[in-house]
Amino acid sequence: MSLYELLGDEAVSAVVNEFYDRMIKDPRVNHHFLEADTDKLRMHQMYFLVTYALGGPEVYNGRKLSHAHKGLNITDQEYEITIRHLTGALRKYDVPLEIRAKMEAFLRGVKPHIVYK
Repeated sequence: MSLYELLGDEAVSAVVNEFYDRMIKDPRVNHHFLEADTDKLRMHQMYFLVTYALGGPEVYNGRKLSHAHKGLNITDQEYEITIRHLTGALRKYDVPLEIRAKMEAFLRGVKPHIVYK
């Protein structure tokens, strides 16, 4: 059973929205969202999480992470803040520890494609 099947659409949607709410409110990282279409980002993140990270029913055909984050100059510190916000959103919706750990491991695995110095 995939992580997506364990969580379902509603839980993933709630987590994504909570995650973005946290990121937009955090002055340490919200500068990345000032000019962004956050509704579009939320939808894209839903698609990405469901299809790629959680093993959902669709095949991910979006841009490579390195292309999507190019030029954003995301730092190691900002990335760690991002992981903490996603983990907090997962905890808020009582996502089991096993899934939270798998999500964090996934995020740590893709970090080289997102963080630029």
